Amino acid sequence: MLIKKMVLLSCLLSLFIATYSAEVQAKYTKRDGKWEASLQVLNSQSVDVSGESSSALEVDSDLGWGFSLGYNLNNHLLLNFEFSSVTPDYQATLIEDDGDPYEIDHKMDIYQSQFNVVYNFMAQQFTPFIQAGAGWSYLDSNIADGPPNSVCWWDPWWGYVCDYYQNTYNDTRFS
Repeated sequence: MLIKKMVLLSCLLSLFIATYSAEVQAKYTKRDGKWEASLQVLNSQSVDVSGESSSALEVDSDLGWGFSLGYNLNNHLLLNFEFSSVTPDYQATLIEDDGDPYEIDHKMDIYQSQFNVVYNFMAQQFTPFIQAGAGWSYLDSNIADGPPNSVCWWDPWWGYVCDYYQNTYNDTRFS
């Protein structure tokens, strides 16, 4: 009976020491020289915008996706790249020159990408940080802004190939 108690006590003591040792080691990170990545599920909020002469834009909320990839230069400094995409539905009310409303119900594409520098104030796993970044945002209305265009080329497997594309109203901005 005494041996069972001794074995149980030494197992509990070993478990406590191992847990304490792991806890002490877990406080400090080993970020230096490591890559970080994430996959993101995004939710864009709906928005309603009123314009002149009763024109309006209603953008529905939508789920999107994104990812980030970064490299830790040391325990404090991280350089990363982020990308995200959402494709919300929207309803636009345009007012023609004669005052009649014209309704559009469509889906837009929104892409955002950014390069960031992240500074972690402490070398511990739980740390406050500051982040600065610069990138661009691209919005495509998916509404044609002119007639379709064609382009043709010679393909070694398929021969002479023609395809059509259509420019759309879009905008790119620094962010």
